[in-house]
Amino acid sequence: MDISRQETVPVIRDPKDFDADSGSWLERLIFNHRLMMIAISLVMSVFLGWHASRLEVNTSFEKMIPQSHPYIQNFLENKQALPSAGNAIRVAVESVDGDIFDKDYLLQLQKINDVLYLLPGVDRNWMRGLW
Repeated sequence: MDISRQETVPVIRDPKDFDADSGSWLERLIFNHRLMMIAISLVMSVFLGWHASRLEVNTSFEKMIPQSHPYIQNFLENKQALPSAGNAIRVAVESVDGDIFDKDYLLQLQKINDVLYLLPGVDRNWMRGLW
């Protein structure tokens, strides 16, 4: 077969000349009912877009775990006696100039620790840091 030779495919300029019975059943469904397919796509896009706009972001740790599991039920019953397992936030502070024993770095670390300590919702009994 000669690769340089291109086969010519007839171009049908007028849709009336197109054979509506050619192709598979899916091709016939899509291309013989173009306006209906566009309308269905438009209605689905509006419907799904409307539902997507009503989605709420919820990052609750307790809602993401299986509530019916015995281990989780035990955890929820004893939640007050346990530290915030799973809801812990770790803050890392890097010293870009010098080492961690630099006076300015330690003062900045103390300020960050004090601000985090006073945030509402922080379980101060379980807070750990260099200060």
